[in-house]
Amino acid sequence: MRRRQLLQLLSASAMAASLAVAGSTALAGSGRVRFLAVADTGSGNSHQRAVGAQWLRSVLGSSTAPWKVVVGHHPIYSSGYYGNNASLQAKIGALMQRHGVQLYINGHEHNYERSRPIDGITYLVVGGGGASLRPILPTDQSARAISTYSFAEIEAGPKELTVAAWDSKGQLIDRAVVARR
Repeated sequence: MRRRQLLQLLSASAMAASLAVAGSTALAGSGRVRFLAVADTGSGNSHQRAVGAQWLRSVLGSSTAPWKVVVGHHPIYSSGYYGNNASLQAKIGALMQRHGVQLYINGHEHNYERSRPIDGITYLVVGGGGASLRPILPTDQSARAISTYSFAEIEAGPKELTVAAWDSKGQLIDRAVVARR
């Protein structure tokens, strides 16, 4: 079960990257975890973006999954090079908060960062997969921030969602439990 859920996460991450080009959305997972991949790059026209936001609102509003995870490309909160994104905070962050999303995962920044819960949502930057690393200066919103090649693993249980991050040497660099909302 755990490997299948991890594979769904990897597929959702790949979907988010491809959606950045297509300007659309995708849905994965069933049962315990609902993954929603969103194109957050601003590609496409205003009509496509409005349809994407309407889709996200509809799917989040009708989901009965105990765990809701949204996957995008750009960070909403980040202590890295690009910093926080006020536009995405307003468009996606508020919507996720209203509908009980527990975790938002993105790349774009070339490092690893897990936020402290912000309005009930943990923000996870998993961008240390292979491109040149960038420095990161942890802020008050950071629970863990490190510039190293890394990957993250998510395990969904009935009462907790566990995030574990590993560096390229196989050393555990972060482990946390995400609260259920």
